[in-house]
Parts: sequence; structure tokens; C-alpha cells
Amino acid sequence: MAISLRRKPADSADDLPAGELRPLDWVRTRLTLLWFIGACLIFLLMVLQTLNGRYADHAQEAWTWLMPNLLPTMGTILAGMAYNALDPHRSRTVVRTVFYMLSFWISLFYLVLVLLTILIAPTRPEGVTGKGAVELMHTANLWLGPLQGLVATSLGLLFGSKKKKD
Repeated sequence: MAISLRRKPADSADDLPAGELRPLDWVRTRLTLLWFIGACLIFLLMVLQTLNGRYADHAQEAWTWLMPNLLPTMGTILAGMAYNALDPHRSRTVVRTVFYMLSFWISLFYLVLVLLTILIAPTRPEGVTGKGAVELMHTANLWLGPLQGLVATSLGLLFGSKKKKD
């Protein structure tokens, strides 16, 4: 007798085990906290580095690099939270846990890469220069840009979704 490890595909959210679903409000709250705490830490680090002269005459370039890496995603999150703030059906909406976890980990990975980009510049062999740090930031866009697209897609779905559980 063969035992199948495959699970029968679910016809609806009601067919999934409870552990495979999370309330959308809960998911949005966790992702909002991750993004706002992470972005605030990165922002604070940039303020401290700027005040300490880390970027010298290139401070505006450094900030010009940072803002597009954080603000569009934070704007999406804030707009989604505001749009759904008075939604009477929000408590009945659920999300698959696997999609929440994917969105959480890709967001965390992205925020860590942004943070590392800011932190790694002083350890470069050519020394600490404002221009060198900004050049490293622009190089980091090679991997941050595509990753930001994935983050924006997953978060856009979670913060723009209005489908409710029957």
C-alpha cells in the first residue's frame, strides 16, 4: 500500500489547515513593522553618517540614492494601510502563510542589503571617502533594483488586496 505525500489541492480557503492561513490584518501589521523599523534604523544611520561628515561633499548624492530604495515601498505600505483602515471586511480576509513568509523574508533580505551597502563602504581597500561610498551605493543598484521589484510585487498584492474569506 503506497502512502501519498501529496495533499489534495484545496478548493477554497476553508479547505486549508488553519496553520496555512493568516489574517490579512496580522500580515499587514507584521510587514509594516518590519519595514518601518528597518527603514527608520537605516535612515537614522544615514543621518548620523551625514552629520559626522561620512559623505563629505557627496551627502546629497548619498541621500538621493537612499530615498528611491526605501520610500516607494514604504509609500505602498502606508497607502495600503490607509486605504484599508476603515474596511469592515478586513478581519475576514486571509492570506496563505507561505506567501506571507516569502514576502517577509524577501523584504528582510532587501533591507539588510540596503543596510550592508551603507555599512560596508568604510571597509573598502581604497579607504573612506564620500565619493567612494556613493560609488558603492550606485553599484549596489545592480542587485537592489531587481530585488526591489520582487518586494514591491509581493507587498503590492498584500497591501492592495481586498478579497475576503467567505
